[in-house]
Amino acid sequence: MSVKKIPFQFVLARTALSGSNDLRIRAPQTGWMYCIQHLSVENETSNYADFRVIHVVSSHEHVVAYWDTCVLGKPDWYDRDIFVTEGQYCLVRMAGCTAGDQLRVYVSGYRQTLPSYREAI
Repeated sequence: MSVKKIPFQFVLARTALSGSNDLRIRAPQTGWMYCIQHLSVENETSNYADFRVIHVVSSHEHVVAYWDTCVLGKPDWYDRDIFVTEGQYCLVRMAGCTAGDQLRVYVSGYRQTLPSYREAI
Protein backbone atom coordinates (compact mmCIF):
# COMPACT_ATOMS: atom_id res chain seq x y z
CA MET A 1 0.00 0.00 0.00
CA SER A 2 1.46 3.34 -1.00
CA VAL A 3 1.40 6.49 1.12
CA LYS A 4 -1.30 8.91 -0.03
CA LYS A 5 -0.40 12.64 0.12
CA ILE A 6 -3.03 15.36 -0.10
CA PRO A 7 -1.99 19.06 -0.30
CA PHE A 8 -3.78 21.59 1.89
CA GLN A 9 -3.98 25.34 2.45
CA PHE A 10 -6.04 27.12 5.07
CA VAL A 11 -6.19 30.33 7.05
CA LEU A 12 -6.48 30.68 10.83
CA ALA A 13 -8.06 33.94 11.95
CA ARG A 14 -8.69 35.47 15.34
CA THR A 15 -9.50 38.78 16.96
CA ALA A 16 -6.78 39.32 19.53
CA LEU A 17 -7.02 39.87 23.23
CA SER A 18 -4.26 42.02 24.69
CA GLY A 19 -0.93 40.29 25.26
CA SER A 20 -0.30 36.78 23.95
CA ASN A 21 -2.70 34.99 21.57
CA ASP A 22 -2.66 31.38 20.33
CA LEU A 23 -3.96 30.24 16.94
CA ARG A 24 -4.27 26.44 16.96
CA ILE A 25 -3.64 24.07 14.07
CA ARG A 26 -5.80 21.09 14.94
CA ALA A 27 -4.50 17.54 15.32
CA PRO A 28 -4.68 15.22 12.31
CA GLN A 29 -7.26 12.44 12.16
CA THR A 30 -6.32 8.93 13.27
CA GLY A 31 -4.13 7.24 10.67
CA TRP A 32 -2.93 10.55 9.16
CA MET A 33 -0.09 13.03 9.69
CA TYR A 34 0.55 16.62 8.59
CA CYS A 35 3.66 18.04 7.02
CA ILE A 36 3.34 21.81 7.45
CA GLN A 37 5.70 23.33 4.89
CA HIS A 38 4.97 27.04 5.17
CA LEU A 39 3.40 29.39 7.73
CA SER A 40 2.82 33.11 7.09
CA VAL A 41 1.87 35.18 10.12
CA GLU A 42 0.28 38.62 10.04
CA ASN A 43 -1.34 41.14 12.36
CA GLU A 44 -3.56 43.15 10.02
CA THR A 45 -4.33 45.90 12.54
CA SER A 46 -1.18 46.88 14.44
CA ASN A 47 2.29 45.69 15.29
CA TYR A 48 3.18 42.77 17.54
CA ALA A 49 6.37 41.84 19.35
CA ASP A 50 7.07 38.27 18.23
CA PHE A 51 5.63 34.93 17.23
CA ARG A 52 6.47 31.37 18.12
CA VAL A 53 5.55 28.13 16.37
CA ILE A 54 4.96 25.54 19.09
CA HIS A 55 4.64 21.79 18.56
CA VAL A 56 2.54 20.25 21.36
CA VAL A 57 3.24 16.60 22.19
CA SER A 58 1.59 14.91 25.19
CA SER A 59 0.73 18.33 26.71
CA HIS A 60 4.39 19.43 26.49
CA GLU A 61 5.19 22.48 24.37
CA HIS A 62 8.28 22.46 22.15
CA VAL A 63 9.21 25.73 20.42
CA VAL A 64 10.00 24.97 16.77
CA ALA A 65 10.56 28.55 15.57
CA TYR A 66 10.87 32.01 17.09
CA TRP A 67 10.67 35.33 15.22
CA ASP A 68 11.23 38.61 17.05
CA THR A 69 11.56 41.22 14.28
CA CYS A 70 7.90 41.66 13.37
CA VAL A 71 6.90 44.75 11.36
CA LEU A 72 3.40 46.20 10.94
CA GLY A 73 1.84 45.37 7.57
CA LYS A 74 4.55 42.88 6.61
CA PRO A 75 3.86 39.13 6.91
CA ASP A 76 6.46 37.02 8.70
CA TRP A 77 6.97 33.38 7.83
CA TYR A 78 8.50 30.02 8.71
CA ASP A 79 9.21 27.55 5.92
CA ARG A 80 10.83 24.43 7.35
CA ASP A 81 8.86 21.22 7.57
CA ILE A 82 6.94 20.55 10.78
CA PHE A 83 5.60 16.99 11.10
CA VAL A 84 2.51 16.49 13.25
CA THR A 85 1.07 13.03 13.92
CA GLU A 86 -2.09 11.85 15.68
CA GLY A 87 -2.44 13.17 19.21
CA GLN A 88 -0.20 16.19 18.47
CA TYR A 89 -0.98 19.72 17.31
CA CYS A 90 0.71 23.07 16.64
CA LEU A 91 0.16 26.55 18.01
CA VAL A 92 1.19 29.86 16.53
CA ARG A 93 1.62 32.17 19.52
CA MET A 94 1.71 35.90 18.79
CA ALA A 95 2.83 38.19 21.61
CA GLY A 96 2.55 41.93 22.10
CA CYS A 97 -0.89 42.22 20.51
CA THR A 98 -3.48 44.86 21.31
CA ALA A 99 -7.10 43.96 22.05
CA GLY A 100 -9.09 43.95 18.81
CA ASP A 101 -6.17 43.23 16.46
CA GLN A 102 -7.04 41.01 13.49
CA LEU A 103 -4.59 38.09 13.45
CA ARG A 104 -4.07 35.75 10.48
CA VAL A 105 -1.95 32.66 9.92
CA TYR A 106 -1.74 31.15 6.43
CA VAL A 107 -0.79 27.45 6.50
CA SER A 108 0.21 25.17 3.61
CA GLY A 109 1.62 21.70 3.29
CA TYR A 110 0.26 18.21 2.85
CA ARG A 111 -1.35 15.48 4.88
CA GLN A 112 -0.54 11.86 4.34
CA THR A 113 -1.59 8.47 5.57
CA LEU A 114 0.71 6.95 8.13
CA PRO A 115 2.66 4.05 6.67
CA SER A 116 2.06 0.69 8.27
CA TYR A 117 4.84 -0.85 10.34
CA ARG A 118 5.78 -3.22 7.51
CA GLU A 119 6.10 -0.34 5.03
CA ALA A 120 8.37 1.59 7.38
CA ILE A 121 11.00 -1.21 7.51
